[in-house]
Amino acid sequence: MKKVSQNPEEAEELIGRMNQGAQKSMAYGRLVDELPEKARARKLEILAEALVGVRAEKSPEFRAVALGQVAKRLFALDEKERATTLLREGEKIANGLSTSAFAGFARGSFATDLALIDLPVSAQGTYMIKVVNVSLGPVQVWTAATPTVAR
Repeated sequence: MKKVSQNPEEAEELIGRMNQGAQKSMAYGRLVDELPEKARARKLEILAEALVGVRAEKSPEFRAVALGQVAKRLFALDEKERATTLLREGEKIANGLSTSAFAGFARGSFATDLALIDLPVSAQGTYMIKVVNVSLGPVQVWTAATPTVAR
């Protein structure tokens, strides 16, 4: 995907040859990430194709993760209503997943995306979010803080 920014058409052609499913959907998501900001309309078209891949995915674990990935990108493109609909759909899938093994990882991954619309915060401050390493690859660690607002 490093050369996507140099030749997005070629990357899209290669992704198009992949079998439908979560992997194809996530590859389309990576393509969207590499396109310039001014290509909003094209990004939305590609995300529509990514959603086709999500719908074709038979594994609920992979479907939940891929739904979250598409929704996250739609949210970033200010398509908040569409993103919310997908996140609620994925929430139903994720709630049915086990909390162990890959299903637990998928559930946690989806929860990160769901937090875009559904993260209740009880008080201002900095919250530490612990990540469990299940040895499935690189781990991203981040801190979320709610701003102090004077009213």
